[in-house]
Amino acid sequence: MKQIPLDKLQASTPAERKHGVIVVHERPDGSYGVVIGKRCLRLLQELHGRDLIPADTPVQCLVLDEGGDR
Repeated sequence: MKQIPLDKLQASTPAERKHGVIVVHERPDGSYGVVIGKRCLRLLQELHGRDLIPADTPVQCLVLDEGGDR
């Protein structure tokens, strides 16, 4: 799979971005761990850190159940 550098993703317009879905699993303590989409999450965190997107920006996520099913 071809990886796009974060700086290129940041420079692209939202219409040009082809973000995948972030897939997470619930941990025993109630928090969530990212299974797929770590680069997308890093980009979102960086954009928020630069005040380019608000902290409550909706992000599509799939949550795996205990058996690993979506």
